[in-house]
Amino acid sequence: MLSFLLATAALCSVDGASAGTLIVLNKTDATASFLDARDGTTLAVVGTGIGPHECAVAPGEKLAVVCDYGAQKPGNTLTLLELENRVAIDKIDLGEYRRPHGIAFASAERLYVTCEQNQALVEVDLATRKVVRAIATEQQLSHMVALSPDGSRAWVANTNADVITVLDLDESAIATRFRAGREPDGLGWSSR
Repeated sequence: MLSFLLATAALCSVDGASAGTLIVLNKTDATASFLDARDGTTLAVVGTGIGPHECAVAPGEKLAVVCDYGAQKPGNTLTLLELENRVAIDKIDLGEYRRPHGIAFASAERLYVTCEQNQALVEVDLATRKVVRAIATEQQLSHMVALSPDGSRAWVANTNADVITVLDLDESAIATRFRAGREPDGLGWSSR
């Protein structure tokens, strides 16, 4: 039986509309488990980078990306998972950007990742497997991210600062900041 020390991730319809696969990240084991969402059956277990923390499924549901947060040593990679064959297919090196955590897709080819150690939101191009740019949040522990439906803004929860940073993605700049409750963490977007 697998011990799920950290269950994070995404439901995706890999095998048809009524079926679903749950990707569960196992922090201590540095693995991702693919589970049948109907009954919990383990379909596959694959390696990730050290300390996987968050996972997001790309539009089109062919790929998932895992943030390799690290442990004693800060992580700086993303692990790419192919959903159809349930395998790890590549890693993206974020270079100087450390402690990737929150993750959101802007499109099937572009994603945004918070990098806690750098107080930044990093844009990654999946086709080239490269960091395109980083936008400073100027706040401690930039943790989770939510994107506007039109892709023009990002909201970043800065846990240690009790602040939400709103980034203008077109201008690569801070649009505004506002106080949130103590230690803001997860974010969700509603157009209501």
